[in-house]
Amino acid sequence: MLASEEIFHIPLADIQLSKTNPRQEIDSLANDIKKRGVQEPILVRPITSSHAKFELVFGERRYLASQKAGIQTIRAMKRELSDEEAEDLQIMENLQRENLSFLDEAAAFKRLYDRRFRETQRHDDAVAFVVATVNKRPAYVVQRLKLNDLIPGAKDAVQQGKLLLGHASELARLRTQEQEAALKWLLRQSKDVRTSDGWKKTHVIPGVPELRLWIQQTLFLDPRNAPFDTADPNLSPSMGACTDCQFRTGNQPALFGDIRRGDICTAAPCWLAKRNATIVNLAAATAKELGVKSVLKVGIGHASWNDPKVPVDAYIEYGSEARIVKQGSECPHTKPGVITWMAHPGDAGTLKVGDTVLVCTKAVDCPVHKKVDSRVERPKKSFEQMADTRIANLRKDLPQRIRAALIRSTIENALKRCHSLSTADKVKFELAANQMHADLFFDRHRDLCKLMEVEPTADRKGPGKDWRGSTRKMFQGHPVEMMVAVVLMHRYHVGHNFGPDTDPLKPLLRLYRVEAKSIERRIREDTAAKIASIQATLKKRRSKQANQIDPSSAHPAERKGQTRPSNESVE
Repeated sequence: MLASEEIFHIPLADIQLSKTNPRQEIDSLANDIKKRGVQEPILVRPITSSHAKFELVFGERRYLASQKAGIQTIRAMKRELSDEEAEDLQIMENLQRENLSFLDEAAAFKRLYDRRFRETQRHDDAVAFVVATVNKRPAYVVQRLKLNDLIPGAKDAVQQGKLLLGHASELARLRTQEQEAALKWLLRQSKDVRTSDGWKKTHVIPGVPELRLWIQQTLFLDPRNAPFDTADPNLSPSMGACTDCQFRTGNQPALFGDIRRGDICTAAPCWLAKRNATIVNLAAATAKELGVKSVLKVGIGHASWNDPKVPVDAYIEYGSEARIVKQGSECPHTKPGVITWMAHPGDAGTLKVGDTVLVCTKAVDCPVHKKVDSRVERPKKSFEQMADTRIANLRKDLPQRIRAALIRSTIENALKRCHSLSTADKVKFELAANQMHADLFFDRHRDLCKLMEVEPTADRKGPGKDWRGSTRKMFQGHPVEMMVAVVLMHRYHVGHNFGPDTDPLKPLLRLYRVEAKSIERRIREDTAAKIASIQATLKKRRSKQANQIDPSSAHPAERKGQTRPSNESVE
């Protein structure tokens, strides 16, 4: 308080609220003020352009609480202040409060920023001014300023307590469309919770790390892998080149310092627009090169798999009407095309995005091409490639083979023990076992039949096999053993999200005394023997090829013109 200032009791009717007070949250202090009065005076400044005599500078909570308490006057300090001085005092007084919300703090920072920016028209100078005024780190100030870009729905969610500061900071860095998508994802998340009335879906807001991961996997894109020229400003005239874009994280380290994955594009719509423009330019360039008016944009795969919405005029897939045909077999419906999208590059053989092809657009009814396979021809693998693939698959499938063998041994041992149950217990266990059996996925019933080497019976309701009925017969009269099998088949495949403490196989191995180490050793030895056999066959084949190149080192029988017996095979 200044030495020359005095404290007055001013009628509330003579005071009007300030339009520039950045503090929005008002807590009721009416009861406290009614009992003890206003302990700290408010600050006002004289005004002449209104019916009121004074304008409130700070102390809005105390003023409104006094009104609610029915008090006619309030303790106040009077000071001559300009508009700018009054706003500075309002901002600083509110920023010093511990319970100031981060949205109100962001609004206060924005007022300071706007004032300086109007003077200098320089972003960096305006940020530096706010930093110096509030004595905060530049990154802190930049992140708070960015909160002003939150969409109204996100601000409402913050004020309702649904979102935290971390959520708001992640959302504020996105553009409006991305904010809407991320907010929708946040607010629709739920999980099943067990209640007294059974399982119910409960709304759960994901944590900040989950939101950040979703944004980076769904909305953020790596410019290093961009399918377009990031330095070309003509692909999106409104956004310009990517090199100096404000939505590129590498260009704003203070705002995106937490992103460790490198330089990321946060403007997905711009990215897609540039990608589509590049594809259109590619199609136009291909048409010009071929001397035609236009070419088809061809996609390899089903239309429903084109999640990125790459421009495609004709999809090539099994049973599709459009089919890729060979040069020299053109028909009236054949048109030139350029590949713009592939669902799985491995399924396209030697073709790649940007390659030119010939496409029959009505191959289903075309007399020339109706017998042409609609799928893209795959390159044939050599013997060596098939052998390498077989070896890789054997090594990859080893953990699953071990787990399957352990599960089979556990089920077999359980069936040998056959728990003896009373009539009442048997009824109870059969009810539980039948329900568990019914809830097991169809694929797991098929896996169980194959695992136990049980040939399923024909399905009475259709042309297929009755896998579910066959597994039921397998455990007829043995409900406990059925429950053991169903529990294990729920976690049949390696790679399920279960830790060592939740895997049901380990305790059951001990319970039914399965020789796990012996089984694992046997499976490993069998796999190693198969790999060694394939490698030996490869070695013989390479030796034979070398002998054909060098006749002097050939086998004696081959030098005499005899045919050497061969037993090469890839198991």
